[in-house]
Amino acid sequence: MQHHAWELIDDAAAAELESDLWWLSGRRAILSRFLRLAALPPGASILEIGCGSGGDLDLLARFGDVTGVEPSPILANRARRRHDVLQGTLADVPARPFDLVCAFDVLEHLEDDRALVREVASRARPGDQLLVTVPACPWLFGHHDRMLHHYRRYSRARLRSALEGFEIRRISSFLFFLFPAAVVQRVFGSSKKEGVTLARTPRPISEILEATLRLEGALSEHVPLPIGLWLFALARRLPRLE
Repeated sequence: MQHHAWELIDDAAAAELESDLWWLSGRRAILSRFLRLAALPPGASILEIGCGSGGDLDLLARFGDVTGVEPSPILANRARRRHDVLQGTLADVPARPFDLVCAFDVLEHLEDDRALVREVASRARPGDQLLVTVPACPWLFGHHDRMLHHYRRYSRARLRSALEGFEIRRISSFLFFLFPAAVVQRVFGSSKKEGVTLARTPRPISEILEATLRLEGALSEHVPLPIGLWLFALARRLPRLE
């Protein structure tokens, strides 16, 4: 049985890592900009699919009434201490529309990613929104992705195609400034590791890396970044054809 890396550490360590890992903090800074762009109504209903141990639920709760769903019993129980979280998949969530559905680093773990998007679309009203993050650059797919149980990485065209039934409002790449170093590491780094470990980066380096992501988030509001290791997209449900 394959285990998520977060399942292998205890609750206290997980909570500490979620606040310390630069890429999680940086991602939340970028997500906050997309959430402001979504311009959700007061008291908006928000669903996060695959919420893990709930690290992003506090951010989402600033923008509305948040519910999470997570297939891992360990992670769902951990997340439930923060907010309303169901253990299961989208099929286990009562069938009602949400103003915003989020799937952060989820689609790449699904053999049929389009099936999930179709299910989200079938529940959505015209104008309801979907916010997703996925790993970018299919040509970088390799050992690291297989360790993380990924089925694919995404080009912009592949992500647009997966979000059938939704109109893209904003799409941008991230980890742009760190892209050259990351490519070198992925291409020439060791492929002998057998598992994924979650480890802190020394604080001075972590602060620089997080600040870099925050800068990219600010720049993306003026011009979409052309390439990076991550793709973020905010999309709106199209009216149904009669």
